[in-house]
Amino acid sequence: MRLIFIIILNFVLIYQSNSQCGCSGAPIAGASPYGYTAIIGTQTSGSIFTSVYYRYSYGNQYYTGNKNVGKGYISWMRSHYVDLMASYGLSSDLSLLADVGYFIEKSQYFDMFEYSGSGLSNLSLSLKYHLYGHMGQKLNYYVGAGFRLPLNNFSEGTDNKLPQHIKSSTGAFGYFINSYLRKGFTGTDLNLFLINTLDFNGRNRLEYQYSPALYSSLILSKQITSGLTGILELRNELRTRDYSQNKRLDSTGSSVFSAAFEINYSLGKWNLSAMYDCPFYKLYNGSQLSTAYSASLNLSLKL
Repeated sequence: MRLIFIIILNFVLIYQSNSQCGCSGAPIAGASPYGYTAIIGTQTSGSIFTSVYYRYSYGNQYYTGNKNVGKGYISWMRSHYVDLMASYGLSSDLSLLADVGYFIEKSQYFDMFEYSGSGLSNLSLSLKYHLYGHMGQKLNYYVGAGFRLPLNNFSEGTDNKLPQHIKSSTGAFGYFINSYLRKGFTGTDLNLFLINTLDFNGRNRLEYQYSPALYSSLILSKQITSGLTGILELRNELRTRDYSQNKRLDSTGSSVFSAAFEINYSLGKWNLSAMYDCPFYKLYNGSQLSTAYSASLNLSLKL
């Protein structure tokens, strides 16, 4: 009965997201899972898990609907993003997570000029609860919820003059809920993960509001040799249109499917991961500049 409830709850999250959610804009700390760090469970009581994550993203092609229409008004874009995360075990089934994001650079390049910004992004705090199973079992289910605080409210400095999507932060309070389903397979080193995150945003002081978003990931991990694990992730990011000054923006919102390939190396309490992320299907509202690829590194330590 408990397992049936878990399966129903997981599909309810997906259904609610597709019927009313979507979002556009910058990466949001605390909302989108990344690589090896995303598939850890809750911490044992009193233990700490920390990670440093870096991602580089680049794009130079416009899409209208699902068609690549080539170059557009913006020649190309790129970003360098860093995220620091820590998880503390409050009990064997409950963990407290905190992460903070920082954009080293976030730029858009035009023919005659450019926009470039940097700075702190958002601070996220959340709880993760082990609802079903234990680490010795092949089936485990976790649920989580948290909130996000902007670390830049655009009240002063040059960041206030930048376009919204170049600003380092959403500039608004937000909250999110997520679910993690893990399935192991007896006699193999295979593990399957299904992760869903619903993310909601408020309106910032410039009257801009990112609409809700759904991040869904199906992750397969396989131990290659002692200490070396291969990870394949299929991910969908579903976003609807944003609002500015209470007006809906037509060229915002999308549904993007990506494949990510990751290698993770473990040495004692340390883990080092490298990941390459490539979108393979894109569907955009209006005409939008699309991310072509991203590459990332993640270093984590369990204390």
